Amino acid sequence: MNKTAIALFVYNRPFHTLKVLESLKKSKIDSLYIFCDGPKDINDVDKVQETRFLIKSIDWTKTFIFENNENRGLAKSLVSGINRAFKDHERVIVIEDDCIAREDFFVFMEKCFDKYQNTNVMSVSGYSLPITLPEDYKYDIYFCQRSSCWGWGTWKEKWKYYKDDISILDEIKKNSDLKEKINLCGEDLILMLELQKKNLLNSWAVFWSISIALNDGICINPVAPLVKNIGFDGSGEHCKSFRINMPDLSDKKIDFTKFPEETKINEKIMIECSKLYKLNLLGKLKKIAIKIKYIRPFYLAIRKILRKISRIKKRRLTNSQECGRMKKRSGK
Repeated sequence: MNKTAIALFVYNRPFHTLKVLESLKKSKIDSLYIFCDGPKDINDVDKVQETRFLIKSIDWTKTFIFENNENRGLAKSLVSGINRAFKDHERVIVIEDDCIAREDFFVFMEKCFDKYQNTNVMSVSGYSLPITLPEDYKYDIYFCQRSSCWGWGTWKEKWKYYKDDISILDEIKKNSDLKEKINLCGEDLILMLELQKKNLLNSWAVFWSISIALNDGICINPVAPLVKNIGFDGSGEHCKSFRINMPDLSDKKIDFTKFPEETKINEKIMIECSKLYKLNLLGKLKKIAIKIKYIRPFYLAIRKILRKISRIKKRRLTNSQECGRMKKRSGK
């Protein structure tokens, strides 16, 4: 049996799922584990059934389909799915229903798995962070302190360190060294734990990032994006509708032969990653909100206002661009 399982997690987005399946078909994978969560309510039933019809129609690879009768939520569904795949495999590549992968993504993942299995690397992703790499950087990959959940994978022996115990938040607050260590991986992680504790967030990824940090692990990303998230349209559980700097899939040919021998994070790259995960205005407002008694109404009110401002800015930009096009046409 293949060492590596490919696990796809779907729910109620048939359009996105179809796009992802089309990209997977091009990669000519041998088999595919598919985990489909159950509907939250009657409004989700039709979309879930449509999605399940799609995955049961796959005839281009061997499939292992697991369907939940009840809704477990993305976090529980994903963790249990990964654990199931690890019963038969030593490595798992995780794809969610909004991540399109380049054809050589799986080759990249296997090479990283083989090269860095017996090192402090704990997570590998095909997503390339929107950061500026040093001009003299010569490798096909780079190491960073933060895991990415868009097209990623890990080893069985490293996944065993995953813990989703919210009590870690209290430990971090009491230990300044531990807090500094977590903040190096992103100022947003502790905030995400706070939101998780208040039931305003349901994330497995924050616990995976913290588990990696606690065990002095590091992560891998390619120098060019091999995965693109198409879910920023308001349809997902975590990827809501807003503007994000999402790079397109790279058309650059990469041989994936230039891999560093030493698993050490480049200092310049570490600084760039830290900048990326600094708290923005909404994050700072959330931080204030969690200290207020009536957090949920306050938090939701702030989010509503900021999203309204974002839509107004976007509308003004669109109107400005349209005026510019009209002026050009009238000038011809």
